[in-house]
Amino acid sequence: MNRVQWQRVCSRCPCGLLEGGTIKKRRALVWMVAGLTLVSLPLCCLPTLAAAPNPLFRGEYTIANDSGETLYVTPVGSAYGRRWILAKIWSKFPYVPLLKQADIRLKPGESIHIVCTIDEDDAFSEIAVRNLRGRYRQLGVGQPTLKLMPQVGASGGAGPTYTISRFATLGAVSPDVLKIARQARWPSTMLLPVLISPILLLAWGLLLWGVRRERRY
Repeated sequence: MNRVQWQRVCSRCPCGLLEGGTIKKRRALVWMVAGLTLVSLPLCCLPTLAAAPNPLFRGEYTIANDSGETLYVTPVGSAYGRRWILAKIWSKFPYVPLLKQADIRLKPGESIHIVCTIDEDDAFSEIAVRNLRGRYRQLGVGQPTLKLMPQVGASGGAGPTYTISRFATLGAVSPDVLKIARQARWPSTMLLPVLISPILLLAWGLLLWGVRRERRY
């Protein structure tokens, strides 16, 4: 297709941007969108990079399920009356809180290693536990998060282990912990940028192809 034929095709474009004499405007629009896409790609990667805690404020611990039934666990941190999910990454797919913020499934006899962010003012207060019937209980911890700092020694620096022996013997769940545990079943805010990134990459590839096609004509 030569330039004259290309212009005839462009003149039929319903958007009106490609009519005769406006090919330069279309090219400018392509470059503008391409630039915005290029700038957006690193921003979409920031939540994934933020999943890994700073090595200077890194804590580790293990939760083991010895109850004989499948349970769902949500570690909870607290400070100054505020509570949050005390987990950044864990040793189970998808390894980062994407599909769910926590509410991690543990089969009978299974354990999970969790990495979190620690601070001198923060405490590892509870572990919210849910069974298959949807009932909640909690395992009290009440330990400063600084105790979770990895120590090279007999344990191999894996941090303490918290074992759930029986669901029925766990304490009643408090309203604040229950709120966090229910919130943990929803997808994380990191999921959206991860889903958008492949779309932006595809858009970037199509825009580059369009720019090269423009130059050809």
